[in-house]
Amino acid sequence: MPPSHGSESSPVLSQRAYEQVRAMVLDGVLPRDKRISETKLGKELGYSRTPVREAIQRLAREGLLVQRPSSGTYVVQPKLREIKDIYEVRLAVETMAASKAAKKRSEKCTKQLQACVVRMNRAIHRFRKSQKPVMQGKELAQYHAADEKFHQLILEAADNPFAQSIIMQGHVKQFIFGHQSHHRNLHHLAWLWLKHAQLARAIDRQDAADARRCMNRLIKASMRDAISQAKSKKA
Repeated sequence: MPPSHGSESSPVLSQRAYEQVRAMVLDGVLPRDKRISETKLGKELGYSRTPVREAIQRLAREGLLVQRPSSGTYVVQPKLREIKDIYEVRLAVETMAASKAAKKRSEKCTKQLQACVVRMNRAIHRFRKSQKPVMQGKELAQYHAADEKFHQLILEAADNPFAQSIIMQGHVKQFIFGHQSHHRNLHHLAWLWLKHAQLARAIDRQDAADARRCMNRLIKASMRDAISQAKSKKA
């Protein structure tokens, strides 16, 4: 039975509903091809309709959900052109951010980046023990959370709020697509982990050129995967 939230204030309820619905979107709990019912979602989470509606409206403004007139609310599905556009912007901005992060290197940032690399590695180890062909469920959510935090830390270290705003909006959409469409097998995950680890080391060494190269390789590889998956979906 879902928890009751009746004694909490409206702003608290709205924030909690937002966080829970957002997590459901990012974790793939809400499928992309089915209409989201405010009433059903409220019952599942134990909220009245108002906090859920406010959460949905907020997520729609952020680009995670799309509200279609006379149809309803759905999880956003980036189109092939949009996927290409997102990655092209990421390639330009995040390679710059990696270079700046290396030049500005701080002990706090390097420790946080290494912690993300460790969390990604733990998720991969749990996945390997599961003997499943592709990562999914809890391990996938944990891996992606560490991956998203890793890139966010680099953007923050570059100290360019405008770049952060641009990239995080597109990164979330790309994250949804990648989370639900990429098939992460052990070989692919091991390669991705190694590239993240190399990037973290380049920043720690203050090697701006190598940090830029590492980020370039990571984003181009993800771009190829995303485009390949998008084309296979259309075929």
